[in-house]
Amino acid sequence: MEDESGNATIPTKIVKVEVDDETSVIVEARILPGETESDVSDRLQRFDKVTAAIEKVSGALTRAWENVGPSRASVEFHLEFAWSSGELLAMFVQGDTRTSLKITLEWEKARH
Repeated sequence: MEDESGNATIPTKIVKVEVDDETSVIVEARILPGETESDVSDRLQRFDKVTAAIEKVSGALTRAWENVGPSRASVEFHLEFAWSSGELLAMFVQGDTRTSLKITLEWEKARH
């Protein structure tokens, strides 16, 4: 599939996602290789897998900073939503205009 300038396009699907019992959002999710648009369920997805991925990566980085001991550290995540095996996932990507979420985390050593 190509756009009007001849560049390959990435297939996506609009997916309704439940953030909590009261809040749902609509996201555009990239359909990963091996999946087809017809594989993407129309059922309501949960945001838990995305937040769990962010929490796990953030926790691992926090432990790394504690081991290394810098006085200050920061990291920036660029995420897109992806679809694979019937689940909405967080896909860590290079920062560009297609980024769905940009998250910046900063750590600073407490001064005594």
